Amino acid sequence: MPKFLIEREIPGAGNLSPQELQGVAQTSCSVLQKLGPQIQWVQSYVTGDKVYCVYISPNEEMIREHAAQGGFPANRIRPCCHPSCAWPCCFSRLDLASRAPHVARQSFYARCADWVS
Repeated sequence: MPKFLIEREIPGAGNLSPQELQGVAQTSCSVLQKLGPQIQWVQSYVTGDKVYCVYISPNEEMIREHAAQGGFPANRIRPCCHPSCAWPCCFSRLDLASRAPHVARQSFYARCADWVS
């Protein structure tokens, strides 16, 4: 099942209290229960004005539906994988499978650099 990295622009996210973050998490979990087992939260990271989440989902549309039902943004959604995984599985998800392995790795890292800039 594909993994996705979601960027949520939430002004002041880094200043939310633990209770406020727990409330957001509870809302997210209740929506996930409604949507069924195909979509799963993996982890989240909170920064100044953004929250980055990793989800397992069959497609981007289900992630957008989760965000809509939960009332939180999904400003950017990108397929992702851990660099230490089997490269062919990553490349197929990132449309890089047709390239030579060293070129595909360079393209993968370039996309990662694009993502964080």
